Amino acid sequence: MKTSSADQHAGPSQAQLERRLGDVGRAVRSSLIEVLTPIGGAQARPTDVCREFGVNKSVASRLIKGLGTPDPGAALGVLPGPEALRGLMNGADDGDPETARRANAAIDDLERFLRLETGGRDGLTAVLSESVPELRDRFELGHKQAAHRAMANLMGVSAEVYALTLLVWPNADDPLRLDALNIHALHGLRLRRPGCTLSQTSRFFTPEDAGEPIRTLDARTPSDASDFIVRELTTLPSDRVSVDSFDEHQTLTFDVGPLQSEGHAMTLATLQRKAHFTTPRHEGRSSGIGLTVDVPTRLGVVEILWATDAWDGRTARAVTHLLSSRGAVDPNDASRDSELLRVTERAEPIAWEGARVAELPDHPGTLEFACRSLGIDARRLRGYRIRSAYPVVGTQLSLDLAPR
Repeated sequence: MKTSSADQHAGPSQAQLERRLGDVGRAVRSSLIEVLTPIGGAQARPTDVCREFGVNKSVASRLIKGLGTPDPGAALGVLPGPEALRGLMNGADDGDPETARRANAAIDDLERFLRLETGGRDGLTAVLSESVPELRDRFELGHKQAAHRAMANLMGVSAEVYALTLLVWPNADDPLRLDALNIHALHGLRLRRPGCTLSQTSRFFTPEDAGEPIRTLDARTPSDASDFIVRELTTLPSDRVSVDSFDEHQTLTFDVGPLQSEGHAMTLATLQRKAHFTTPRHEGRSSGIGLTVDVPTRLGVVEILWATDAWDGRTARAVTHLLSSRGAVDPNDASRDSELLRVTERAEPIAWEGARVAELPDHPGTLEFACRSLGIDARRLRGYRIRSAYPVVGTQLSLDLAPR
């Protein structure tokens, strides 16, 4: 079969890289265990490695941890880099020459592999993250933390927690429809650079076939987007909020004000009558909610809680999309799959007893406050939650409920 030019220049597949990882890892690991045999091999103590080979404690600790990692590919993600390993070998001058030769050859091969096949240590971690869950979590967290620091400094604002809760309960008039309340809660909102502000866009979309506009928590028709702010749960003064109106949406701009040690709390709520259906109307369609991450935050929380038997037995999935010019994403829209960001987020079932979010002060109190306004028994609530450390600005973190 004729091979195209693109095929001829294609890089190695994930399977090929993993095989090569295993070969390189086995050679490095076995040869270094030989080098350390006089002081106990893979069971050597880091202090003995420091004393016998003249390396620092950090290198010695990583070395022993890596040699104790059974998976040879994963071991490479733990072991020190080639330069540090050469420093170890410089301290092994009195050892067996053949053992040293094999170890040095394995270290040279490791260096070539990192330089030519993975593009360095970061590339190695990226390759390993595809097959080693612990390394994937560490890889993603490190890069999300870096993105958080960069965006918080560039935007000049940040938050400790950004939570989105969808409460769903039966509509009083239509047994096939469900009412919904969206609660956006920001905690620890603070200014990082003078003169910066935070903007949020509220789009006024009437739920399909509902025939009713979106309302405030106390069921009023809003005069503008600022009416969605729940004043009882917000510390930001009213005079620090302004509204810009456009044809299809309104933008809230928050002047976070002077630097504060504890930061502000802000809660917005939108009430939608007949917003969801008790059962999906189209095959493959579902219900869910998505948090658009527009402020750098340490913790993003997305949860769906319902007080209706209609949704019992449904399972949830977590997905993250990069937001394009097309705006917010319906997770069921296959045309947006190209915007999926391959990060690991997990949906966990919760009930009222697990409604607490440790990083969000009195989260059950917020839910009870909302439920009292709506006439719902908060203790009947159950559903699913995602906790995402350092969600990336410019993404949408979604919780999607599949049909039963």
